[in-house]
Amino acid sequence: MERNFLTDLFKYVVGLSKPDVVEIDGLPYSDRPELNRIKPPVATGLTVSTLTAVIDYIKANIDNITGAGTKIFIHIKDFNVVKIYGYLDSQHKVRDCYLGAVYSGDNVDLSEWQPTDKFIPQLQSLFMDGGDKENLLKVLGNLSSDATISFMDDGVTTETQAKVGIDRRADVTLPATVTLTPFSTFPEIEQPQRKYTFRLQRSNEKIMARIIPADGETWKNAAMKSIYDYIKEQAPACESILY
Repeated sequence: MERNFLTDLFKYVVGLSKPDVVEIDGLPYSDRPELNRIKPPVATGLTVSTLTAVIDYIKANIDNITGAGTKIFIHIKDFNVVKIYGYLDSQHKVRDCYLGAVYSGDNVDLSEWQPTDKFIPQLQSLFMDGGDKENLLKVLGNLSSDATISFMDDGVTTETQAKVGIDRRADVTLPATVTLTPFSTFPEIEQPQRKYTFRLQRSNEKIMARIIPADGETWKNAAMKSIYDYIKEQAPACESILY
């Protein structure tokens, strides 16, 4: 007990003393807590939500990052994240991060079963027009509560019964795989189309619907390529763009 107290007291007293700084091969080192290299401070980047802000930041050169002797590169980290970095400090192995753009839109996920009265508004608001959206909305909007739903043996189509006129119904065949375009990345670029597996089922007295992603997330690569093309077009002076 006493020995531990003396050890802690010794460490405290040593900690009050001024650290020694020595230079080895032209680089400063400190003896606290051991002989560690003193690293220079690095920039902590601003966070924005659009690609337009990224381009404006580069062109305005607010922080003098594109001046003589200064090098930057743009890292397209993902379909929703873009960052501007300085080049690696070869001596201290650190780099500045000047700016980060993060797309903050809603995550589009309709893979869970939902009643059509909830599914339809989300399909209308979270997806761009085009593809199979109009056909899905038309059929889902005309389904009756007692509609007959059946699946073809080949698993390629879904057959359901929908109203086609006053008190008139007809069998309607829908593809099991549909093409839709959700709002999924920065608005400045073309939103990538995605394939989904479309399913209907009955649950008690309600018709339930869902769509399951069926493209292996290849759309993310397409989005990153579109981001690359956009930055290259808007800021051609940026030679280093990684994705």
